[in-house]
Amino acid sequence: MSWGKGKRLYYGPWMNGHKGRTVRLRYMLHHDHEIEVFDAASGEYLGSAELQGQADDATIAQTHAVRADNQRQLERDLKLAARKRTQRYAPVATPQPAQVLGTLTSEEADQELSQARIRRPRPSRRPALMPLPDPDPGWVRPGQPVSAQASALPRDQRRPTDPSTGTLRR
Repeated sequence: MSWGKGKRLYYGPWMNGHKGRTVRLRYMLHHDHEIEVFDAASGEYLGSAELQGQADDATIAQTHAVRADNQRQLERDLKLAARKRTQRYAPVATPQPAQVLGTLTSEEADQELSQARIRRPRPSRRPALMPLPDPDPGWVRPGQPVSAQASALPRDQRRPTDPSTGTLRR
């Protein structure tokens, strides 16, 4: 049976002879090494299934070490980018326009721009969001004076306003 991130394969010895059976899965978060399988129609417990092809402890330790190295490298890159982004200005003794310090050769600029094109993350794929419908006329809308909100309602549904402040009375 395949399920989960990357379509992981799960198997239990009780599964022999149950090909094509419709089932429901239950699992505990953060414990994706084992799932519980139930019949879809009756809800009867069929058994548990274990993740196939699990990595050994040494491979998992290597993976965690590589992730930690990647994190440290990204942190160093972030500090370097912050340092490069900072603009410095020349000191002045009298009021005058600010003069930006720091020079950059065209080769250095081309190199940074080419690296930026390579490293630029792809935009996330978000589904097209449906626009919200306009609110009902009686809803309080930001930026509208209270009198305009109240006049949008029929006279029998309006709440009285305080004439001195223009706010709604409670």
